[in-house]
Amino acid sequence: NRVIEAALRSLRALNAASEAERITPLLEHEKPFIRLEALWALKSFKKTADYTPAIGGLLKDPDPKIRVEAVQALHHADETFYWVVPSLQDPDDEVRFAALEFFKQAKILPLAEIAYLLGDDSSGIRSAACGLFQSLLYDPQRSHKLARETIKRMAEKGETQRIRRALQCECEGPSFLRALEDYNLKEL
Repeated sequence: NRVIEAALRSLRALNAASEAERITPLLEHEKPFIRLEALWALKSFKKTADYTPAIGGLLKDPDPKIRVEAVQALHHADETFYWVVPSLQDPDDEVRFAALEFFKQAKILPLAEIAYLLGDDSSGIRSAACGLFQSLLYDPQRSHKLARETIKRMAEKGETQRIRRALQCECEGPSFLRALEDYNLKEL
């Protein structure tokens, strides 16, 4: 395993993109540090679009550090946002942060998914989602419509705690309050 790790580091240092076909299978290696080294090697080649499906597979890796690195590796490829959207619902805070950063840099906003994060358990995630809304979107009518759809989604799932947290979000709170009135959910 140390030999494989050393070889991957050498290939990365040499920027040996010609070896990518040999590296890609190592993304499925049983040892997390080998998967991580293989990912870093592919990422260093700058043409990660050629390896998007392989890197996208790491978004389901059991190791959250590898999932974070996979999201970051996809920053370098075009049209990879649909691979990253599920990472907004990852159970690990760091993975969700990486996904939010991905969308911030890409200037792409999967509105419904990010609005859902306004009710996240983590105050840091709520704050990051709020900041993303403020930097990329400010349209009160669109915001209200999105809030209504998000409240409906949360209510259908019985997620009253998530709704309460979304109501406390400074950037979208008023829209969520109006949406609550629309759905008669005042008794949370």
